Amino acid sequence: MLDQDIMNDLEVFTKTIMKNEGIAEYDINIEGQTEKGTNYSSEIVFFSVTPKTVEKKYSFVMKTTKRSKKMRELSQDAVGDKREMHLYSKVAPAIRQMLIESASDFHLENMTQPYLVNEDPGHETMIMDNLKAKGFRLWDTNKPMNMEHIRTVLSNYGKYHASTMALRFKNPKVFANLTKEMNNIFAAFIDDEGVRKLFGDYMRDAIQILNKAGLKNIAEKLEEVPENVINILANCPNEEDKVLITHGDCWINNMMFKYKNAESLEPLGVCFLDFQLSSFGSPATDLSYFLYTSCDENTITNEFENLLQFYYDSFSSTLKKLALDPEEIFSILKLKDHWRKYAISGLIMAAFVIKVQLAKKDEAAPDISESGDLSLMKLGQIENNDHFESRIIAVFKNFAKTCM
Repeated sequence: MLDQDIMNDLEVFTKTIMKNEGIAEYDINIEGQTEKGTNYSSEIVFFSVTPKTVEKKYSFVMKTTKRSKKMRELSQDAVGDKREMHLYSKVAPAIRQMLIESASDFHLENMTQPYLVNEDPGHETMIMDNLKAKGFRLWDTNKPMNMEHIRTVLSNYGKYHASTMALRFKNPKVFANLTKEMNNIFAAFIDDEGVRKLFGDYMRDAIQILNKAGLKNIAEKLEEVPENVINILANCPNEEDKVLITHGDCWINNMMFKYKNAESLEPLGVCFLDFQLSSFGSPATDLSYFLYTSCDENTITNEFENLLQFYYDSFSSTLKKLALDPEEIFSILKLKDHWRKYAISGLIMAAFVIKVQLAKKDEAAPDISESGDLSLMKLGQIENNDHFESRIIAVFKNFAKTCM
């Protein structure tokens, strides 16, 4: 059942959008809401608008802050919602303008453009196209990505990252103004005991898996991480290594793929979603988060170097097309240095996210909007536990090989 306050907002915001579209009479149809286990900080509503005077149908998705007082407190006054709105309403338009001025053939296609952004406290909302109606599909969260989809994501991260870096070099004053308050979101939760315990417990579980698998040499080197997990996340990267604007929340559910038709399995492109954790940071935090939570054991073990190079090829070619020298401003050696320093952030997220991905719908964490009890988000044993453990082992082995 849709919260009445959210429904009221939806109707008011739809009226604004339709007025901008030149349409006065229309019908609204609510088509769905957030599924259990897919979004914890925001409410997602899918709806369509059918004008009464023209042959056209609008398919929208409304992303709005949850109205629970408890969730408002847990989210540090909707800090993530505000960050995402900043990305869509201010950062993305600046990047697009820079790309136009640079005569780029890339136009930030991997980020959608909202119809409406409302920043009123307690009603923070964005309304965008429902990408499903445009032929985009989510990847099955219960499965690691195949190589075609991984390469599609990495190619587009390369283009997105390079475009934000190009804005930094071409329009430094604009970039500085846009990023002056884009600190790491985890810094807002540094003193939150519930968040520290949640992430710490997932890391403890992962370390226990390593010990059980006889990988005590790796486990021992990470034994202090659970107690310092939020401090580590909040300080990735150091001030001098902040070079571009990240996506921030790089798991499978935050990207949708475009296909030729409903039967096709070959991705033509990708659109990144959910920029609530975006920050002025390092590409290594995005890359480690994505690769560690999306690859199967064989891919992360045997294809890692090739995938990192594939990403960099896209990144560097985009910079070259924007008349910038990648070797001078961010070389492959610099990327590998960032990986060694900051892949720990992706490792921490993997301990949490892989289990969430592999959980069945009936195993997903409950809605904590009313209780505010973060401990309920901690998943126990899941049906796919063997798969979870094997992926954790592969990821931690890669981290040991590349960073220790």
